[in-house]
Amino acid sequence: MPSTWRSPRRRHDAPRASARDRGLDPAGARRGPRAGRVPSEDGRDLAGQGGRLRRAGADARDQIHYPRGRHLDRGHRVRADRQEAQLSSGPRRETARGDDLDLPGLRDQQGRAFAHLGARAARIAQDQHRGRGELGRPQDAPAEDQRQALTAVIGLARTVVMARPIAAAALSIVLVACATPVPQSAGPGPRFNPGGPDADEQGAREGYPLGDRATFFRVPFLVGSQSHQDEIFPARLVRRATTASGLARAHSEPALRYEYQGQTFGLDDYLTRNPATGLLVARDDTIFVERYQYARTDRDRFTSWSMAKTITSMLIGIALDEGRIRSVDDQAATYVPGLAGTEYGRTSLRHLLQMSSGVRFVEEYRPGDDVSRLANDTFRQGGAGGVGAVTRFNERAVAAGTKFSYASVETEVLGLVLAAAVGRTVSEYLQDKIWQPIGAEADATWITDRSGQEVTFCCFNAVLRDYARLGLLLAHDGNWRGRQIIPAAWVQDATSVRPDQPHLRPRTATPFFGYGYQTWIFPGDRRMFAFLGVRGQAIYVDPASRLVFVTTAVRKLPVDPGVAETGALWRAVVRDLGR
Repeated sequence: MPSTWRSPRRRHDAPRASARDRGLDPAGARRGPRAGRVPSEDGRDLAGQGGRLRRAGADARDQIHYPRGRHLDRGHRVRADRQEAQLSSGPRRETARGDDLDLPGLRDQQGRAFAHLGARAARIAQDQHRGRGELGRPQDAPAEDQRQALTAVIGLARTVVMARPIAAAALSIVLVACATPVPQSAGPGPRFNPGGPDADEQGAREGYPLGDRATFFRVPFLVGSQSHQDEIFPARLVRRATTASGLARAHSEPALRYEYQGQTFGLDDYLTRNPATGLLVARDDTIFVERYQYARTDRDRFTSWSMAKTITSMLIGIALDEGRIRSVDDQAATYVPGLAGTEYGRTSLRHLLQMSSGVRFVEEYRPGDDVSRLANDTFRQGGAGGVGAVTRFNERAVAAGTKFSYASVETEVLGLVLAAAVGRTVSEYLQDKIWQPIGAEADATWITDRSGQEVTFCCFNAVLRDYARLGLLLAHDGNWRGRQIIPAAWVQDATSVRPDQPHLRPRTATPFFGYGYQTWIFPGDRRMFAFLGVRGQAIYVDPASRLVFVTTAVRKLPVDPGVAETGALWRAVVRDLGR
């Protein structure tokens, strides 16, 4: 397959159009058939592999969504090349990377840089990356202006860096100057910052590069890779709702103040001190805070890391309610014959959900440990994936149901059970049972292994507001605006610890959190819980006030002590906005 150009912007939306052209009214509701989405036709069906999954028709809902650039329409590419040629004179050639331009012999470097930036904008207009339709809710003009400005900065960065080192250095000064939050008027829409803490170290000079399968987990590639993971690894599409559910906005952003290490800080201080790529606070259907840093926007799909575990648990609850899974006390091999005779095959779904199988698994996020081997066999595409990725861990250290031991492989086993029980891909099941019913405004993706199985211990990707919708769903015990999507009893069981399970209690399972069904439980009498992922990903939920806090981040360590400050901010949110 010929190499193709890749957009430096990498935003997950179709070419922008007015609300009228997109068939939207000012509130974001669809008005008619003109509001159709750009179809997602790229990829290929892997659902039939292994004789385990079956397709429910010839639609494209469970197609693999390959990294960007492999399936672009040739006609679009030719037209974009022609537009670029019109905007720049002189020789042009593709570099080895195929997505940046080498610009030798330029007489007017600055003019050429902007000319090529314009050419790239033309490419973006033609490059309708399939399956990444524009959000179902139009943004206010100030937010759109800021988003376009950030796009221009990043596009210029990639162009100038390849043009001349001196110009690149000058541009880096501009980007580093933006590294601390800039004053912005509080308004109804999201607020964007082109920089963030240690922006230069995080890749600002290079326009926050994406990295590849070898470098994606390193600084300075974290910002790019964690907001565009599905451009590095194959992923399956989870289609958004036809009509996005509305989210109102508070008239002004609350003046949050929190205490940490003996000092008092505000929200701007938090963002100056912590490498958050996104932060959102919502209660019921109202957004109080929505911020982005490092040139990320509300069109970027942020990766979940282990927050995906909680999503997997909720799908297990739905499958149980539908009778597709008979009991959480069934053994995994009941649904996945390939696990017969293995320790995980003999483990109940309940003990897998509670990370208390007793099977030995080392998860320390260091080279060569068990989670590194699991990652290599699954989303990093180094092994065959599927059942073979989990059966290599086959030594029981303690009796099941007696000790909490965090092990990502146990969620992977649950994903295999779920897909086998429902006879569909995990992505399709999520799409039909949760994603579309809650009115998700943007397509999501889920990274798959080489067998076509979703990597359920991690690697789900969604825009920030849709993560908030997931949190709000659980804040209402699985009820979405009058419709019970997840059984309330399941949500309550998943987010609490029974008296006969002392090993799962807060401050016992871990020094702080307890553990439910793939969900972290706060200590204290007030029922609060969390989805958590490495490097600072979190969704905190307070059902009593129906309050949700979402943050995505690029912390430099997988398990970073800086998350304690996030907890301090969350406590202030509950204090000031809770009920």
